[in-house]
Amino acid sequence: MLRRIREPFGKAGLIVAVLALIAAMVGGAYAANNGLTGKQKKEVKKIAQGVAGKDGAQGPAGQAGPQGAKGDTGANGENGKAGEAGKDGTNGKDGTNGKNGESVTVIKLEPGDENCEAGGAKFTNLSGTAFACNGGSGEGDGYPKTLPSGRSMTGFWEVLGTSSVNVPFAVTTISFPLPLASAPTETVLIPAAGGTEEQKLKCPGGSLNPEATAGVLCLYQNLGKPVTLVNGVPATFGASLLFNETDEGIGSWAVKAP
Repeated sequence: MLRRIREPFGKAGLIVAVLALIAAMVGGAYAANNGLTGKQKKEVKKIAQGVAGKDGAQGPAGQAGPQGAKGDTGANGENGKAGEAGKDGTNGKDGTNGKNGESVTVIKLEPGDENCEAGGAKFTNLSGTAFACNGGSGEGDGYPKTLPSGRSMTGFWEVLGTSSVNVPFAVTTISFPLPLASAPTETVLIPAAGGTEEQKLKCPGGSLNPEATAGVLCLYQNLGKPVTLVNGVPATFGASLLFNETDEGIGSWAVKAP
């Protein structure tokens, strides 16, 4: 075999070939480029494959190498950009100025005053005049037991058809806040469409501003179909009013002390 190798390669080539063959047998990848032609490389590879033995068992792992030196610290990153500030909101509109208050004058009223029989106070300002009258039990303290002469009282009335009372009339009643010294002698009904001239002399007001002359109970109809007053029975403390059985209406009333 050595002769076959030596004849094609020569003396120098044979040495190189043998070195390459040994490297291949031990599992190395020796680079046999020193003067070998492509054909020679193929021959060497063929010979190495023929004479190479099987791979031996894997050897034990070698000891770990020493720890490498610590790397340099990396450069600091760039700071992030600051966000944009929010825009200022628009200012709200100023509110309108309130109206100036009005000063009030207070005048004490003694018992027997025409506006407050039991006394009280009178309040006046640019808007008008108001009264605050003293109250009482009605017995000996100056509080009037009956409506003073010339003073008026007002209120509301309504009739809603047949009542539960066993009479052939629709009955309604009204009560006076303060008793009269004497009962009215007449009851007058003013229709919503307006009364006669004689009725207006006795009852000069209207449904929204009821008025009465002394001694007359005035009724003013405001809503509903025209009603018929069959009879009015006034007393010092109120009145009973009788209408036709099916009458329905609403209105106001007024009475004035004689």
